[in-house]
Amino acid sequence: MVWSHKYQRKVDMPYHNESILGDINGLRNYRSIFLSLILSGIMVSNSRAQSDWIRVEALPATEMTAMAVINDTLYTGGLGRVYIHPLGTDTWAPSPALPEETDIWSLIRTGNRTIVGTFSSGVYELPDGGLSWQARNSGLGCLGGLSISSFAVRGEYLYAGTAGQGVFSSPRDGAITWTAYRAGLLPNTSYSIYSLFAWDDFLFTGAGINAEIYLRDGDDAAWTAVPFAPFDPNGLAMLSFYERDDTLFGAASNGFYISSDSGDTWTWFPVGVTFAQDGAFVEAGDRLYGVLTRSGQSFLFRWLNDNWELVDQLNGKLIYDMRLAESRLYAARFDGLWYLPLDPTDIPEPRPSLPSAFILGQNYPNPFNPNTNIDYSLPAKSHIAVEIFNLLGQKVRVLLDQEQPAGAHTVAWDGLDESGNPVASGIYLYRIRSGDFSLAKKMSLQK
Repeated sequence: MVWSHKYQRKVDMPYHNESILGDINGLRNYRSIFLSLILSGIMVSNSRAQSDWIRVEALPATEMTAMAVINDTLYTGGLGRVYIHPLGTDTWAPSPALPEETDIWSLIRTGNRTIVGTFSSGVYELPDGGLSWQARNSGLGCLGGLSISSFAVRGEYLYAGTAGQGVFSSPRDGAITWTAYRAGLLPNTSYSIYSLFAWDDFLFTGAGINAEIYLRDGDDAAWTAVPFAPFDPNGLAMLSFYERDDTLFGAASNGFYISSDSGDTWTWFPVGVTFAQDGAFVEAGDRLYGVLTRSGQSFLFRWLNDNWELVDQLNGKLIYDMRLAESRLYAARFDGLWYLPLDPTDIPEPRPSLPSAFILGQNYPNPFNPNTNIDYSLPAKSHIAVEIFNLLGQKVRVLLDQEQPAGAHTVAWDGLDESGNPVASGIYLYRIRSGDFSLAKKMSLQK
């Protein structure tokens, strides 16, 4: 039996033909099974002393389950709210509380909003500066579809993995409305999503516990199953993915896997950990760390000389997610947010994550009066123009016309035309243009 600790507290994950609703009282039995396994000596033989982890005292010592680092800000979510930490400061600002202190399972930032996935309550969205979370569950369906294990972004779409209804997609910009994206996944074996990962045009998911991953590119009509290991009657799930130097890394129930052919074949690296229920990766300069968590223990490894080396064994500590920031290895744990200081002289600046194509975000706020912001991303250094037009196709304003580096950018419009005069209320188009490429979207000025 394999499941995530995030699921353990609330609901059974399906095993082959079991329903997502399951027998919640059976959790006591599963805990007893894992306790007996530990007591019977199924342990990592190369046990290490616990390192000098430090708890972030500004946050409560309660469960933290998900994190994201975007630009110069760290976001961490747990029981009922997200905490926002501008890097280099002592500030940990709490977001407004989610309704009924709902448990957060997954977290992602896209555009100017924070999106969280919860247990049994679906997806919530909080725009920057917003005063309350808004539910965004249209199309997700029943309980299994309202328990959100993971998110991924590919191109113009946001994807959500659920605990019992497979994968859903929504346009990344504008209103979030979900559409089933699960053709090729099977209700009895692969609707339980443990992980989602986007790489170039491909989506990867750890779906079910039958030792298979599923992959799908933007042109595919359905997911394709790819075995990553021989079938195991005890269950094998792919808990997390990571890409480094065109190599895919996977954290699974029985150790780590590596693929050098875009996920078609996988090599197993057993590390002495079995029955893992959570996994995560984080890159620190030239070092890659991986964590595997099972009942009552977490194991931190480092990829070194083409093998995994045990760095730390944390008994009684459950790590759900990790991120690198401020020369620290942050860990979202069952007992709060913790960090392990790393030598800053040994950590080069992380490689920026660059988009694979031009991206134009929805302006914000929208409608607006009179100021609004426009986000866009460039896949490479480009000469870019950002222009405003009215609905007659007349050019109102050129906001930008210059060469810019690859990455994310923002430009503001103050509602003035090229002569400095305020424009009238109405619908306007904003466009980015680079060479033969152009992309436009609508926005509404309301006075």
